[in-house]
Formats: sequence, C-alpha cells, structure tokens
Amino acid sequence: METLNIKATLRSETGKRATKQVRYEGKVPCVLYGEKEQVHFSVYEQDFKNLVYTDRAYQVLLDIEGKEYKAIVQALQFHPVSDLIEHADFLTLTTGRAIKIDIPVKLLGKAPGELEGGKVRHKLRKLKVKALPEFLPDNIEVNLESMDLGDSIKVGDLSIPNLEILNSASNPIVTIATPRGLDLGEEPETEEGEEGEEGEEGEEGAEGEKPSGEAKEGETPKSEGGEAKPTEGGEEKSKKGK
Repeated sequence: METLNIKATLRSETGKRATKQVRYEGKVPCVLYGEKEQVHFSVYEQDFKNLVYTDRAYQVLLDIEGKEYKAIVQALQFHPVSDLIEHADFLTLTTGRAIKIDIPVKLLGKAPGELEGGKVRHKLRKLKVKALPEFLPDNIEVNLESMDLGDSIKVGDLSIPNLEILNSASNPIVTIATPRGLDLGEEPETEEGEEGEEGEEGEEGAEGEKPSGEAKEGETPKSEGGEAKPTEGGEEKSKKGK
C-alpha cells in the first residue's frame, strides 16, 4: 500500500464554535486514534482529494506540526447537501496489530457476457478487510474474463493471502445481467405449426359435413341401426294425395 504525506495543524480548542471556525477556514476537523491520548488536528479539505476520491487505498504519513504518525483513514463524515467532508477519523498503524479497513474493488478485463449484450453490475465497490498493516493492498482486483451472461462473482469466491474479508460470503461483488428483450435461444416452431394445420383441417371438416346421425328435413332422427321414419306432416300429405 502506497503512502501519502499530509501536513496538519494541532487544534487547541474542540468546541462547536472552534470547529465551525475550522470549517470556515476551508479545513476539516480530524481526530487521531490509537495513541495513548487522542490527537485533535485539522487538514485543508483540498488535501483529501487524492486520499478519498480515488479507486485506491493509502496509508497516510501525518505531519502534525513536526511530529509524524503512520495512519489510515478510519471514518469520514460528509455534508448531506454539499457533500464536503465535515469530519475525519484516523487510526495509528502499529506493527503486529491487525486493523480493519475498506479496500476499493478494481474490475479487470472484459466479460464475454458483456460482448453478448449483458450489463456489468458492480454491486460492491469496497470490501471491508482485516489484516496486518504490511499486508494491506491498494485495491482488490476482480477479473471478469470468464464471466458469461447471468454469472456472478461473490465475496466467497475470493481468496487473498494474509487478508480476511469481513463481508458476507454470499454477497455478490459483480454480476453480468441479461437485459430485457435479449433472446438466449428460440424453440422450434414446426410442431406448433403442424398442430395448428391439423386443427384447421378438423374445423373445416366439421363445418362442411353434418354428423351421420343428424336427420334431414322431414325426417326424424335415425334410431340406432334403423332407417329414418317419416314425420307426421309427411303422413298427412300422402293421405290427401290418395
């Protein structure tokens, strides 16, 4: 992990009025933990640019009025509207003592699923890890070159020597999502077409012919195995003819 040098100024007062004055001067009120006593100091807001707004994690060499401390940023507070840093907590690095820190995730390569129309969804941009200071990486690299449509890489899929990842193993880091409307394959339509044709032929036959058991005009329906008998109207007509 690379180191950034930052110069700071001690704060003799820590009340609300003093903190407000520090921010008015374009500085960020800070606290350093890990020493026997907390150290209160301030840093110009612009000096956080390369430390915070980056895809890498850094160690910090704090120069507080001539006294140096090796540390990391442990927590940041941002203004809800302006998004400016309002407060920063630092933690002293001590040899042989493991620390917890958020490490950025860096995606490498091009996923085959992306070339097929899939979308890369970067779910976790930072991972919380625990390690000794000498084993802390600048970032955690995740390779996408073996990911097809629908694939995902989860926290549990990573294995980094001398580093314990504290996020849940089931949490996805990155996925290749299939967009709506993207066809993954088409089913053959021959069977459906044949069934449709047969159905149409059957309907035509039903419309063009009458069932064998249906009687013609002037006849009663045939009984099973017998001939059709004339209707009553037919008998009266034959008698008048005689």
